[in-house]
Amino acid sequence: MLVMEMVSGGSLDIHLQKQASHITDKERLRYCYSASKGLEYLHENDCLHRDVAARNCLVHDGEVKLSDFGLSRELSNRAKKYTMKDMKQRLPIRWLAPEVLSSGTYSKKSDVYSFGILLWEIYMDGESPYADMTVTEVTANVIAGYRLPPPGKMPKPVRLIMVNMCFPGHPDERSKMYEIRIALEDAMQPSSR
Repeated sequence: MLVMEMVSGGSLDIHLQKQASHITDKERLRYCYSASKGLEYLHENDCLHRDVAARNCLVHDGEVKLSDFGLSRELSNRAKKYTMKDMKQRLPIRWLAPEVLSSGTYSKKSDVYSFGILLWEIYMDGESPYADMTVTEVTANVIAGYRLPPPGKMPKPVRLIMVNMCFPGHPDERSKMYEIRIALEDAMQPSSR
């Protein structure tokens, strides 16, 4: 059993949709940063979330908390990856990294890719990624190298994090969560924006 603190703001996706015009740039950046801290913590403890998305984050006092650990897996015996045994189960296709879509192989770096989608959601007011594509099209396009373009209102430092740290095609080219958290911390400094 997992016990979490009571949060008052509800799910991040609904919060972003309903409060879009009232959320400041500073608040959005704080959402990104607090989510990065949560995912960094999981990774430090050798846990894969496997379903990082705005719908699985909760908002409380300006902070974002990761939730819904139904797909989470603990990496055992220094394993670096988890490969699904059943590729037929329902999966959050629009948030998955190319290697998960092609081989069912999850790692901390596939969570990093999904975190990039979360950054996109935060700056697109909780919109569903690849809304104009079917899941079959998403799968084919992501495997072929297509990535969501950064939203227009996404600040340059966050845009660089999304594109350069989260979205590289090969997992080894993606950053670690602590590096992303540090980059977001830097982006929160007044001189970065």
